[in-house]
Amino acid sequence: MNSGGNLMLHIVTDNKLSDPVFVNILMKKYCPTELPLPHGRLTQKYGALWEIHSMQWMLVMMHDPQFIDKKRGFAKALSEIYDLPKCKKQHDHRAVNDAYTIGWELQIIFDILSGKISQKSEEGNKNKKRKVNNVATIINQN
Repeated sequence: MNSGGNLMLHIVTDNKLSDPVFVNILMKKYCPTELPLPHGRLTQKYGALWEIHSMQWMLVMMHDPQFIDKKRGFAKALSEIYDLPKCKKQHDHRAVNDAYTIGWELQIIFDILSGKISQKSEEGNKNKKRKVNNVATIINQN
């Protein structure tokens, strides 16, 4: 994977139970000297494992603590709360498209948390926006 020995990994997934396991099976077969993901050889520590659906769930639950709607899903619910740009790819279970959409969803989460993406107004007027409180601020207030 990285012959320089300075591997630093952050795994982004929509399924933390199967995706890293599948990748580790392939690593064991094709890169037997590497440690399991998400281990960094330079730091000798395990890196981050970003799981998109848990992060989306947290953002949706901040607005609707009673949200349980598997048919609508977290991404759809977020698009109803925030003015999100349209994703250029479909999550269609093709590796390249899924990698793109998962990365896009993580960037959307970062943009929401940093205030770059605004919440839709409660009156339904998409032209009126208000910034959502930073999650860290909300957590610190409780």
